Amino acid sequence: MYFPLRTLFCIFLFCISAFASVEENLAVRSLTAVTGRSRHLLERGVVDFAPQWSSEFHYVDEDTLGTGSPFAARLGFASKLPVLALEDIEVHLDTVRCSKTTIEISFRSGHHHSKAKAAWEKLEKFLVVTSHLGCNYNGERSPYLVSGVTFSEGRPAVILSTQIIDWKDTFHTMSVDFGTSSEAYTPEHLRRHGSLQRRQGKRGASTEASPTSSGSPSQTFPVAPTDVPSATSATKDLSFSQLSTQIFPPTFAGASLIAPQGWTVSCKNCSAKGSIEVTQGSFTVISNSNDSFTKFMDFLHSGFITLTAESFSAHIELDTAVQTSQTLHEVEVHLLAVPIAITPFQIPGIAAIGAFFDPLLVASITINEAFNFTSGFDLSVPDQSYVTLDIGNVTNSSTAGFGKTQVKTLPFRSTAPSIDLTFSAGFRPQVLLGVQVLEGIGQADINFFLDLPQVSVTIERLTNVPGTCIASNATNIGNQLGHIFGNLTHISPNVQLDVGVGLAAEFQVAGVGSSIETDWTIASTAFPLPTACLSYDPKAKSYAPAGDPPATTTTSADGNKAKKALGARARNPLEGRWHVCGAILAVVLMAL
Repeated sequence: MYFPLRTLFCIFLFCISAFASVEENLAVRSLTAVTGRSRHLLERGVVDFAPQWSSEFHYVDEDTLGTGSPFAARLGFASKLPVLALEDIEVHLDTVRCSKTTIEISFRSGHHHSKAKAAWEKLEKFLVVTSHLGCNYNGERSPYLVSGVTFSEGRPAVILSTQIIDWKDTFHTMSVDFGTSSEAYTPEHLRRHGSLQRRQGKRGASTEASPTSSGSPSQTFPVAPTDVPSATSATKDLSFSQLSTQIFPPTFAGASLIAPQGWTVSCKNCSAKGSIEVTQGSFTVISNSNDSFTKFMDFLHSGFITLTAESFSAHIELDTAVQTSQTLHEVEVHLLAVPIAITPFQIPGIAAIGAFFDPLLVASITINEAFNFTSGFDLSVPDQSYVTLDIGNVTNSSTAGFGKTQVKTLPFRSTAPSIDLTFSAGFRPQVLLGVQVLEGIGQADINFFLDLPQVSVTIERLTNVPGTCIASNATNIGNQLGHIFGNLTHISPNVQLDVGVGLAAEFQVAGVGSSIETDWTIASTAFPLPTACLSYDPKAKSYAPAGDPPATTTTSADGNKAKKALGARARNPLEGRWHVCGAILAVVLMAL
């Protein structure tokens, strides 16, 4: 299983408190077809009517146009048959009309009609890709298999005998790359039906014929709660806040029957802000074998997905109440009842990626008596921290930045005068990804987990030690260093930062499937934090840094006089010596 740290109990709580028992479709943001190769060909004045054995198509997120770094995708493939993108030649076309069995194309001149005839008439079969009114949905592309070509004699037109097919039936090798792009895309580059419609004449603005295939695929993402935000409300901002909220045990009815008893954990203030999002990715699908396992391994061996964090920080402050001495092993608690949806997207018919942000609290404790305490930490992740999953070989995955997360522990507070315990608390944000390729041929569930951090604290009672909590065998040496305390509390925190991934994937061919599950800790680092030496103030019922105790005071008059005298001596350390010298001088004078 690729969630190695999740216990069956936590999975059960997760399903009950956060996720619905059935998967639901989450509307996704579709990337829009955009002129790419055809634009560059036209800029160079190159128009080739001959179908090619390889091609590429470009897509962009409309909402990122004009930002200087649009989110875009490129589809490239080596096809089983020669392929022609009609958008590459449409500057020479008057109309493109699709029906269930044909595509009719009219040319702007007899010259271009002749060039097309020379390029197509000897081909037994080839593919055409459309992005035109009546052939596919607006902003999308569809592949068609051409099995016959009929050229008109009296006018510059051709009728192609066609059948719309799925993308998965078109290629030997297909690659998909996505991420921010340096291309200067503008709204004019979008593949909208209106661009060719202006040349075809108005055919009813409110009508748009649908292709004969099922059209845009609906996408299923990792098991989603029923009220998860749709794509329109998905966000880069992962801010959340839990104030004075009990998080363990869960508060739903019956939780006491399955949750470990004897302790309660509440978020006094658990909050986070910033973003973690899918910023880049690539994968290659190879379909040149009849063996489904070979195809599956080819799919896995070529691809990566990168997550990047920006301005991400968190404040975790916990109130913990323990009712009895015990050892409670690690449990995971979901800080949000509903995970946050992160910018899902799809290239229609090609691939879809959805993501959820699910922050966890991981805790364990060993204690020898009942008491309450407050503890926690602040963390700050460096900007541009990233983790990259190598889909084919998880051990080649990489990360940078997260290991330099800044961690600062919060002051320990308790009303118990004497404490011995070992306590561990960690903030583990997870990003759950669902990746689907070619309408279900390949799919992967990916879990990025980030222990940011795991803070382990040992708190122990020390006796007869100085205010540094560093024990000495020689009491006189201790007295020279400072006051020896009868009872102090020593706090030793340690931090561990882990970044890892889990991958479960499967591939289906002709009803036969293969699957794989694996997990890997990409990077791990551990270091100690500054220790604390505290003394307990019984009047204030709180802990404070240990130091030299205040001078002893009494309420009697003699005591006050003694205190004043002691203070005076402290102010003038030579005064006693002058008294001795005066007495000696008096004796000498009397002897004379």
